[in-house]
Amino acid sequence: MQLGVDISSSRVPFRGAAAASLSDKCGKWRRIADRLGETFAGVRLRQSMVARTCAFAEQAPPEETVWSWPWARGEIDGELPPRLHGHFGAWTIRCGASGRRERCALVHETEANIQPGNGAAGHVRMLTHFVIDEIGGHERVLWRLYVDRAEPHWFADASSSPQPSVSSDMVRAHSGAVMVRKTFDDCGRLGCLMEAEVGAAARVATRLSDGGNLQLDVRPAPGLVLTQTVPAAGFRPGLSELLRLKRQEQRAIAVK
Repeated sequence: MQLGVDISSSRVPFRGAAAASLSDKCGKWRRIADRLGETFAGVRLRQSMVARTCAFAEQAPPEETVWSWPWARGEIDGELPPRLHGHFGAWTIRCGASGRRERCALVHETEANIQPGNGAAGHVRMLTHFVIDEIGGHERVLWRLYVDRAEPHWFADASSSPQPSVSSDMVRAHSGAVMVRKTFDDCGRLGCLMEAEVGAAARVATRLSDGGNLQLDVRPAPGLVLTQTVPAAGFRPGLSELLRLKRQEQRAIAVK
């Protein structure tokens, strides 16, 4: 949902101290959003407080430096970045443009196994991906899971409100001692997206790097469980290459 404010061209512009105060608030929200990077929290902040405050402050948005995928244009973008960079075992790296930048994701794509007897759709795409972003001044691994909304009633609780009253284990991920339970952050017409907090993402990435497969259980509706094994094969070299591409992008931006 887009929470920005449309400003009529006929409104009376702010003057003096009021305009300066709004400008300060706009700058404050932009700085916070920048520190949150490409996370869902950063996207929501840009779509709400930054869009609203900066619109009233009459400040033009700066050049977009944040990769909009997969939180694109107010809808979740289930399409993969267009350029295939390479294959790494069960994983691929795909890249896309963001203004003058090129951003990449380490991706595993498969179809979920549906437990028999549920009568739901036969094929459900599940997309696990990792990106590397700067959050709070530090490079972090972000882990997300996208699931197609094959039936209209799926994930009804997750998409009914910004703070869904749903149990926290709509997504369960486990590998050895690593366990993550979380609901989806947002749902669109075609699919839903979960973003793990950075600590959980780091634990999952470490486990995959060490050769441990990740088991996923996704519960889109009562009585229905989608299962997927996210393989470790190729993850370590893929993550190393993703980091190299991130550093390459940083150097390219620095010389422009």
